[in-house]
Formats: sequence, C-alpha cells, structure tokens
Amino acid sequence: MDRIWRGRQVYQQVCAYCHSMSLISYRELVGVAYTEKEAKGIAAEIEVVNGPNDEGRMFTRPDKLSDRFPHNTMVKSQNYVFALGTLREAGQILGSFP
Repeated sequence: MDRIWRGRQVYQQVCAYCHSMSLISYRELVGVAYTEKEAKGIAAEIEVVNGPNDEGRMFTRPDKLSDRFPHNTMVKSQNYVFALGTLREAGQILGSFP
C-alpha cells in the first residue's frame, strides 16, 4: 500500500502537470488500489464548481466517487517551467529508476 500512496504523491506533485487523468473517475480506484472509503476521501480533497442551485447560483462541493479527476488548468508554458523544476524533486521522491 505504501507504493500506491507514493505513486499517487508523485503523480500529484510531478506528472499531473503534463499528464491528465480526466477520463478516469474516482470510483475506478475502488477495489484496485483503494477501499471505497479511501477513494471517497481522495475525491473529497478536491472542490468543484457545481450548480446552479435553486437560486440560480453556482456553488462549490467536494468531488464524489462518480466524478472524474479534474483537468489541470495550468498553462502549458507554465507546466514546462514547473516540470523542469520538479524533475529533481521526483528523483528525490522515487530514488533511482531501474
């Protein structure tokens, strides 16, 4: 389980800036890598804009299992600069690659 947690950490801190998981929903993690409770917790870490509500206003809510992973909204040029800076960090997190 430590490898799964570490892989998620690396993805969030390094890979997500260039590689989207926007076609995968949180429920697809259940039974593969996480329990339902853990997947709900991961989803709830992200706030999404939803609505409109009965008053016609948009509101935020935590992601749910049926939601897909969010798109990365950073500009590509910013991604490139950020990625260069975090490749060193990725090496520190993962150690040496085989």
